[in-house]
Amino acid sequence: MTILLRVLSLIAMASFALFGLSSRSSKPTTISATDGWSAAPYYANGLVFLVYVPMLALTSRSPSAPGALALAVGGVLLAAAGAFVGHWARIALGTAWSHLPKATEEVGLVTAGPYRLVRHPIYLGIALVALGTAVTFGSGPATLTAIVAVIPALVWRAHAEEKLLQAVFGTRYLDYRSHTKMMIPYVL
Repeated sequence: MTILLRVLSLIAMASFALFGLSSRSSKPTTISATDGWSAAPYYANGLVFLVYVPMLALTSRSPSAPGALALAVGGVLLAAAGAFVGHWARIALGTAWSHLPKATEEVGLVTAGPYRLVRHPIYLGIALVALGTAVTFGSGPATLTAIVAVIPALVWRAHAEEKLLQAVFGTRYLDYRSHTKMMIPYVL
């Protein structure tokens, strides 16, 4: 049972990549340095996951270890919640979604769906999936990596995107930002 739950948490993690590939728009998004967005946080996210995934594989507890099933149940619920939030946000973005930030008046500022509660629900979803998967595998080092590397990299990326959103949408974005938390509803 623990192994099945671990597989489910990996599916939740992979679903972000699969969902993105299956719904890519035919128009590529191009962003120049003058747009006020740096690609550094985007690449940092990739590098962090290059550390996180092998750590997850190399430091997992035995599926038969005491407490492994309880950790797997809790972790897979967290990962499933993250996948749900992330995909709900992706659907709410519609044509505004892309791997790199895309902000134009034509696309508009999305404030519906999970964006009513937080400004970066996809990143919240990714963070929950990373934490949930690490817990499912009973990996202390992967859990620590999610907390000290994955989540900060996502927050850095969110801050970088907010500069672009503010440049494009101005006071409209500042107003939205003033009453909507970044990643955790009513908290942060």
